[in-house]
Amino acid sequence: MSFTTIANVVGLYPTFKRGVVNQNPPDALIQQFIDDFAEDLISILERRFGETIGDLTDATTAATNTWLATLGLPNQNWYSNTQMNAGTVVLDSNSPAGAQLIVTPGVSGSVVPFFNPNFGGITTDGVALWLNIGQSRQLRVLERGNRYGAAGQFGRVMASFGVASAKGMATEYEGEFEAFKAELNAETIKGEPKGAGQFDVLFDPEASVQTPRPVMMGIAGGDQPIWATADIEGISANFSKHGLDFGRHGLNWGGYNW
Repeated sequence: MSFTTIANVVGLYPTFKRGVVNQNPPDALIQQFIDDFAEDLISILERRFGETIGDLTDATTAATNTWLATLGLPNQNWYSNTQMNAGTVVLDSNSPAGAQLIVTPGVSGSVVPFFNPNFGGITTDGVALWLNIGQSRQLRVLERGNRYGAAGQFGRVMASFGVASAKGMATEYEGEFEAFKAELNAETIKGEPKGAGQFDVLFDPEASVQTPRPVMMGIAGGDQPIWATADIEGISANFSKHGLDFGRHGLNWGGYNW
C-alpha cells in the first residue's frame, strides 16, 4: 500500500535515468522506499484518528482498510491474477490520475492495466472493473508526504553511488517530510505536542477548529488564554448596536461596566 508512484519520486531528481540497463537503484528498491514511508504515515493515521477509523483496540487491518476506502485512499496494492473484492482501492500506477475503486469484483489480469485517466472512467482488468475516483484531498496530502519521504531515502542511495548533487537534494526532501509528519502528528518540528494538526479536518470530520479570531474567547470558544482580550490585542470585539465588549475591565454594555 502506498500513496505515490515511482515516477513521482524519481521525478524529483531530473538527472536520474530510469529504465536504462543496470538501473541503480532498481524500481523494486524505490518501491520499497515508498512502501516503508507509506507505512509510517498509516501508523500515524491509526494512532491519531483511531476513534474515527473504528475500534482499533485490536488494530485490525480490516478496520483501517475500510476507513481508507471511504476516504478514496489506496487500501491495497494491485496484484496480478488476484481476487479484487468490493471496496478495494488502489493507486493508479501509470500516472498521477488518482485512485481506482473496484466496481465489479473479480480476478485481476496478468499485467497491471493502463487505468483510465479520466475521472469516472472505467478500466477492464481481467474480469474485474475499476472506476477512476480521482484524487481526494486526503490522497493529495498523503502523496506529498510519501513522495518527499521516499525521495529523501532515494537521494541518499544516489549519493552513495557518487551523485554529488543528490545529497543536498535528499536533505531538502527529508526536511519537507519531517515538517509534513510533524503536522500530521500534531507536533512541532521539535516533537512537542500541539492541540491540533493542520490536516486533522481531512481525516476526522469532528476535528476541533480553533477560534477564527483569538480574542473572541467568550463568544467562539474557550481555546484562548485569558490575556488574549480585545484591548490588549488591539482589535475591536464589539457586538451589536449597544457595543458589547469583552475586555480586561469586564463586560461593557452601552457605557456601563458589569
